[in-house]
Amino acid sequence: MATIIYNNIIPFQGYKAVAIWPLIFARESTKPLKTYEENHEKTHLRQQLEVLIASAVAMAALILVFGWSWWWMLVSLAVYYTSYGIDYAVRYLAYGSSDEAYRNIAAEQEAYNNQYDTAYLKRRRPFAWVEYIGKKT
Repeated sequence: MATIIYNNIIPFQGYKAVAIWPLIFARESTKPLKTYEENHEKTHLRQQLEVLIASAVAMAALILVFGWSWWWMLVSLAVYYTSYGIDYAVRYLAYGSSDEAYRNIAAEQEAYNNQYDTAYLKRRRPFAWVEYIGKKT
């Protein structure tokens, strides 16, 4: 079960909730989150964990091969958010609309397409969001 922290700071005003692994932050005014909103954010948590593990393994291999400092492992923490931002930027350039760019981010497409399915995370394949790369809703 994910921990949901209700507050009036994170996420920014205008948003209901945001997943920042391993927590879900939600606006106080949305308390309690609807089931589909919680499912949406839990999908993001799963995506973030997968990318964190994969990038940590890749970074560990690079560290061992090149003899870098283990401090480079911290890079793994930013990989999901960096890829999310790049996906948004590319789609914004393609569509010219902030809303359309956001809705077409691969991670968002997976979360929106499955938010009403309460059993989705039980049967979800790892890295399922990859199927949405380059697709448009």
